[in-house]
Amino acid sequence: MPDKTQTAGPYNERRATDRALRLWNEVRDDEPLPQLRDVATSAEGRDWNNVLLLRLDQLLSQSVVIACGTAARIALGVSRLGETLSRILPNEIADQICRAIETVMRNKTPERVEGAYEEDDGTVVRFRSIFLPVIDSKKRPDYVMCAFSSDLPEAA
Repeated sequence: MPDKTQTAGPYNERRATDRALRLWNEVRDDEPLPQLRDVATSAEGRDWNNVLLLRLDQLLSQSVVIACGTAARIALGVSRLGETLSRILPNEIADQICRAIETVMRNKTPERVEGAYEEDDGTVVRFRSIFLPVIDSKKRPDYVMCAFSSDLPEAA
């Protein structure tokens, strides 16, 4: 069970990934993993701007976005709920993200992913994300809460 006080790097409350981890820990309370109903109800009045919630598919690239904050929606180009990971993830990071989700589900612990990808116009985008396992009412880990933030270089 993950230690509630630990993050993978220096703790910075301003980071979307750390806010998501804190929320995940609050919602799970003393349980190993939070339940979907608790994560969903925790969204009210909380900063979900950079957060999305995925319903997992056996083929991870076909996992579906079931909730999405505004910043995550813009950064990943999520035009509507129901989009699949294969549709929204840049090709350069799709495998990396799916491997992270596999690790989350296998270990039932959070997993951080940082990196960069190149947009069609050649712009390099740096990103930071965290993937957090969530269980359904039958205690199956079929959902992942994700915080995703990215930096776009300022226009010259």
